[in-house]
Amino acid sequence: MRALAVVTAFGIAALVPLEAKETAGTFAGTFLLVPTGVRSMGMGDTGVALAYGSNGSIYNPATVARSNYSDVAFSQQNLLTDSTLAFLGYAQPLDFRGFSELGGVSIFTTLRHVDHGKIEANYLKPDGSLDRTETLTAGRDIAWSFGYAEYFLKGGFGDGAFSEGIHSLGMTLTAINSELAGQYEANAVGVSLGYLGNFEKLSLGLSLANFGTGLKYIQDSDPLPLVARAGAAYPFQITEYIRLLFAYDLVHEERSFHQRGGAELNIGKLFALRGGWRLERESFRGGPTFGFGLDTGRFFADYAFGWYGDLEETHRMLVGFRFSHHPFHYH
Repeated sequence: MRALAVVTAFGIAALVPLEAKETAGTFAGTFLLVPTGVRSMGMGDTGVALAYGSNGSIYNPATVARSNYSDVAFSQQNLLTDSTLAFLGYAQPLDFRGFSELGGVSIFTTLRHVDHGKIEANYLKPDGSLDRTETLTAGRDIAWSFGYAEYFLKGGFGDGAFSEGIHSLGMTLTAINSELAGQYEANAVGVSLGYLGNFEKLSLGLSLANFGTGLKYIQDSDPLPLVARAGAAYPFQITEYIRLLFAYDLVHEERSFHQRGGAELNIGKLFALRGGWRLERESFRGGPTFGFGLDTGRFFADYAFGWYGDLEETHRMLVGFRFSHHPFHYH
């Protein structure tokens, strides 16, 4: 019952800022909406109930509590314009039982950097004729995050498949710096919260991201794009060497709900095939996604491909390395 009460309270808390968001105007820091989880991107951009180290913390900081290895991951992707997004993440489990004395303690940090390319600025003479043209930096965005996750409860909801479980909580603090055309600069601080429940097979996740101060370039301050996620993941062991994982996320962002679903077929522990679909009504981001992954235990790499309506396709790659196993991470 305690676990059910905690999850219910977390869900109610996530709805409160969503109501306030409905009355907001434009949003700043929209680069925070761009998915950086390449594994998740291949699965239709699902991720709130998937645990895979530092790269998964963007979707749900609580998932990092399931990490048994130190890991570092890097990815870079071209966005729809001349912009590029680079991601760097690191997660470190700690030999510390945590505030609840249940273990699963990890700290992590991520860095997201967006380069918006170049623009041409035309300067006019008093008579309206062209004086000169300069090439300027269009702008850049930086988000540097620090997070903490741990197991906070063992127990379930009544009998059956939910009778036993491990519940994790995570929090991320993000410092955001944004610059426009080399002339205007703004700073903000955002907080993300997450819950992950791992039962016999089913995993349930909840997260609330980008709740914090707004970005103010000149006079008016625009709020960060608040994102709420709820989702589930369930694996099926088909044979000794083949496993099929299904994932589903319900996402609220930009004043509307979006559904995302995906699957991952693991062949042994080395290779994974992924596919999914983003159900985005009246949005260019809807459509199918595909991907694959390689994992040798120490080294891992992910690739994802997705369409953006009538605009263009995107290719995303991530490489990572696990340093060492931490046997003190209790389960």
